[in-house]
Amino acid sequence: MFEKLRKWLRDLAGLDDPPQKIARGLALGIFVGFLPIMGIQMGVVLPFALVFRGNKTAAIGGVWITNPITVMPIYYLNYCVGLLLTPYESMEWAYFENLFTDISAAKFFQLGGNILIPLAVGGLILGVVLGTATYFWTLRFVIRYRAKRERERVEREQRHLARRARRAERKAAKAGHRATKAELKAEKAGLKAEEAERKAEEVKRMKELDP
Repeated sequence: MFEKLRKWLRDLAGLDDPPQKIARGLALGIFVGFLPIMGIQMGVVLPFALVFRGNKTAAIGGVWITNPITVMPIYYLNYCVGLLLTPYESMEWAYFENLFTDISAAKFFQLGGNILIPLAVGGLILGVVLGTATYFWTLRFVIRYRAKRERERVEREQRHLARRARRAERKAAKAGHRATKAELKAEKAGLKAEEAERKAEEVKRMKELDP
């Protein structure tokens, strides 16, 4: 699960958008995900992303913080936070869970104000707080991730250039070695030619001296 989350975050950081736009999109998704608007979250987050210029892919991903596994604990947390600022009486978790089990979007919005109002107040508060925190965390993550990727790219390029330079040096050394051998052969050939000329002159002088 955590590996999938890390991969998703890396994919998010690799989106073709500025870090600020990606961070805004994810923050908006988290904010909308905490709102008690079961069934219409997607329809709400996309206009939000358009108005606030957030990345739509990040916004849709953020909304999924409330999914079939997490929606009940998150809504109950919203409800408990909302109770701190509203005059309604608390509801036990078991009753709350039973109330929301297999509930449809239509029935959800028919719940009484004693449930929906604390739920909405708590969702707004947590959505703003966690959405803001998400923006700054995501912005920092995307910037650092892209900087790391850029460093890795530069290092790969430097290693590639270093390998090419070493190959060029080896080729130059081999060429220089071959050139040195050729020079030595030429020098030996020159010495042999000089020796042959000297012998030829000696033979000629001997013939001249011979009556």
